[in-house]
Amino acid sequence: MSTLKVNALQNTSGTAFNFVKQVKSKLFSSDPEFTSTSFTDVSGFNESFATTAASSKVLIILNISLYNFTTGNGSCARITWDGNNTAETQRWTANSGGVPGTISLMSLVSPGKTDSIDYQVQVKSFVSSKSSFLNRDFFHQNTSHSELILMEVAA
Repeated sequence: MSTLKVNALQNTSGTAFNFVKQVKSKLFSSDPEFTSTSFTDVSGFNESFATTAASSKVLIILNISLYNFTTGNGSCARITWDGNNTAETQRWTANSGGVPGTISLMSLVSPGKTDSIDYQVQVKSFVSSKSSFLNRDFFHQNTSHSELILMEVAA
């Protein structure tokens, strides 16, 4: 059996391998109600992020806590950036009223520039006028949180 111990990884020309360049995280603990069947911004649940190189990629990780107040209502979330780019979660549906759930999204995107980009979380309900919330527990209390993580990955 062999053991490999190193202090740093470098390519043959001596350049260090730095795969993760930077990470930003946004915890969101408010519990807004939403009833719209169209995607709407979650106020305050966004993060600006600029890569250090145009060739870098951004790994988007979203863990969002949803609470559907009514049986059969579903909801989902998405991230938007640069006006028309989106990555969307799967639909989460409550089999009975007052059931919380967590949905996640991971997406690797290529912004292609070093300008600051705003990554915005949006949510929607699938049944018009049926309430859904972020960050509520089984007792309809605001005890949970959602998180957006943005990670620059060297290309």
